[in-house]
Amino acid sequence: MPIFRREFVASHVLALLLFGVSYFSYVYFTSNLSNPNAISRIALSLSLIDRHRVDIDPFADLTVDKATDGVHFYSDKAPGLSFLALPAALTIRPLVDPVSSGPPWHDGLEPNLALLRVVFFCAALTSAFLTACSVVVFRKVVMQLTGNASCATVLALIFGLATPIWFWGATFFGHSAAAALLLMGFYVLLTLERSMRAEDPAIASSKRTVAALALLGGAAMSWAVLVEFTAAVPMAMTFAYFSWRYFRAQSRRVGLVPAAMWIAAGGLPALVLLLVYNTIAFGSPFHIGYENVSGFEGMHQGFFGISLPRPRIMLELLMGDAHGILWLSPVLALSFIGLGMGLVSPETRGLSTFCGAIIVYYLALNSGYVYWGGGNSAGPRHITACLPFACLLLTPVWEGLGRYGRTAICAFGLLSFALCLAVVCVKVSPPTETTSALFGYILPRFWKGEFSATFPDAVLGLSGFAILIPYSIVCLLGLIGIILAFSASTRVQSANRTVGA
Repeated sequence: MPIFRREFVASHVLALLLFGVSYFSYVYFTSNLSNPNAISRIALSLSLIDRHRVDIDPFADLTVDKATDGVHFYSDKAPGLSFLALPAALTIRPLVDPVSSGPPWHDGLEPNLALLRVVFFCAALTSAFLTACSVVVFRKVVMQLTGNASCATVLALIFGLATPIWFWGATFFGHSAAAALLLMGFYVLLTLERSMRAEDPAIASSKRTVAALALLGGAAMSWAVLVEFTAAVPMAMTFAYFSWRYFRAQSRRVGLVPAAMWIAAGGLPALVLLLVYNTIAFGSPFHIGYENVSGFEGMHQGFFGISLPRPRIMLELLMGDAHGILWLSPVLALSFIGLGMGLVSPETRGLSTFCGAIIVYYLALNSGYVYWGGGNSAGPRHITACLPFACLLLTPVWEGLGRYGRTAICAFGLLSFALCLAVVCVKVSPPTETTSALFGYILPRFWKGEFSATFPDAVLGLSGFAILIPYSIVCLLGLIGIILAFSASTRVQSANRTVGA
């Protein structure tokens, strides 16, 4: 087999294994199927399929996350995840019978088994799938930025399995899906920008390829906004960052204006879909569900419940006993070291500024939100979409601090993986009255084996620590496969460089 073909096979096997381990982790620990957030989203999907309507009246008693015009009830969430779930819901819908166990889709005030199966299936094919794809994309981003294969592989695993990305990738919430789409858009635009300004014809892309990349990047970014409206600002930041990179380059082969027009064209379908949905549901293309939220009066304060940032709450989001993300994923503390290192170096200052700005945006947004704790939530779920960019800031630590930096990242990464595993085993939405989500609720129940993961219980009939046995076997085999594929890829690249020399 030619060397270039062996390298292609090895790299794709590695990507497939990264996807497989991540996806299995998300689906195996899928939970929160009856959460009001998930029910609100799936209610829109099923209403469109069963009734060809956008109101969720048959599900109104099952969720507090709803909007009303005084006559009908609607999902108050951004509709993107509900739209993305339509193919999955259409597939599973003929296989479930909501009527057999009571009224359609629920028994009194509880969702029935049929509805929970639909939520599980849709979560697996939307949030879990997109998040697992983003783990592979994350590795590609780090490879483009650094060319360091070991750094890219380790950080991809940390991003996917040692941060709260895992929590929300295992639910039918929009947070991890929005993060995944933002990262995918970032990667496509990074590839686009490099090809637009390349002098080497082997790297430079044709106008047709530039148009395709721009369309794809615009589509990914716009769908991130359609899934979570708060992604609009990071989308604008990303476009600004790549425009800056383009104009900063000494040579430019393809014009920015045509590319920007293709990016806008890629984002147009999602925008039109949102405007049409808003018009049908609320009578105006610019009227969103959050304007008619039922039961959350705080949403009428400030801008949809968002006021000025509060520094004290920012600290709570980072290090507070109840909600601090650094307790759940200590490896993210190294991101702030990486941010400082990146800002000092001229080569990485632009990227570090961009990543830091996204982190600050989400912290400021979350700290100014009236319901900043996120309800029943292990950690601050509203900042989840900044996590890919926080993990990118680990690259200066890996490359700049040598063996000590790599050791620290791996050690903190393993600790973070163990803590995240405890959360997904027990509950990603512990009660709000818990003083400390991690130490007061998650860890005490983890040591007792009080687990709530859906798949091993409902499908495999396992409970307690027994659910960790199949997971450990699959992950161990996957990790061995990743190591072997990585070693093979490294050997092929070495041989390729030798032949080239």
